[in-house]
Amino acid sequence: MGLPDPQAIVGLTDADLTAIQAEDVAYYQARDHRVMDHNQPDLHSLEPQRYADGQRRWVDCSRLPMHNDQGEAHQLMLRQRLE
Repeated sequence: MGLPDPQAIVGLTDADLTAIQAEDVAYYQARDHRVMDHNQPDLHSLEPQRYADGQRRWVDCSRLPMHNDQGEAHQLMLRQRLE
């Protein structure tokens, strides 16, 4: 993603990352919204991802809704693994 260290991504959105193209941002955000709207995880989805060097690679991506004390989904946890 072209960031100096893994912690630098905390608090950023897909749109904040210059390595991600607009059509990819729209795709990722749609997947994120589906998880939050339905309060259901999206586990082990194989997705193409473009890297700072311009190459596209497949990643195993899981999105999990995180819940507050009332059981409501209030944020999203994303886990990715390079295939």
